Amino acid sequence: MGAPVRRPPVQAASGRFAPALLACLLFTSALAGPDEAGHWASRFETIREAARGIRSVQAEFVQTKRLRILREPLRSKGRLVFRGPDRLRWEYTEPLRSVLLLRGERVARYTLRRDRFVPDEAIRLEALRAVVAELRLWLAGRFRSSRHFRPEIEPGPHGPRLVLHPIDEELAALIQRIVIEPDTRAGVLRSVEIEEGPGAVTRIEILRVRLNEEVDEALFERPEP
Repeated sequence: MGAPVRRPPVQAASGRFAPALLACLLFTSALAGPDEAGHWASRFETIREAARGIRSVQAEFVQTKRLRILREPLRSKGRLVFRGPDRLRWEYTEPLRSVLLLRGERVARYTLRRDRFVPDEAIRLEALRAVVAELRLWLAGRFRSSRHFRPEIEPGPHGPRLVLHPIDEELAALIQRIVIEPDTRAGVLRSVEIEEGPGAVTRIEILRVRLNEEVDEALFERPEP
């Protein structure tokens, strides 16, 4: 037998941390205004320019995962909090509670067990650093600078939408594409979908977005709200 193939860091983390990667898509577009074509999401330049004015984003989300082997989809609920330039809290509240915290170079994940948040000691720091590097590009609206995804803006059922295609074949084996649907309201996303393969789709619906409000630093320091 040959030596095991070593997967790229982003590939190794893509399934586990995909929701945190997607959270940043809110931030790059949250303050975008309409361009001369009449829609805020029809140009990369508009998205990148909008990223410069964002101080904070808070929102709730509903995540639905559909698999062929499951009769009913898996549903989760949670919230996300971002404060620029490098603070992120991605929290699942139902059915199981877990929290991913990002503070600069520091990343930690906690799971609620017996009424106490326990740190996840199995997190791969190498993978997380690669994920964080991707996050920072997207937070700056620099989708076309990514080494892992090729972005396109294409027509969708509700207007233009952003589609991210994996560049390398190994990552494409895990994620076929990511589709971001803007809302009809300028600067608000309707949903994000990760198409992982035939019959495997994760959809995140974004709800009750609040922009540029004050955010307590403690939210990024510890899992307890």
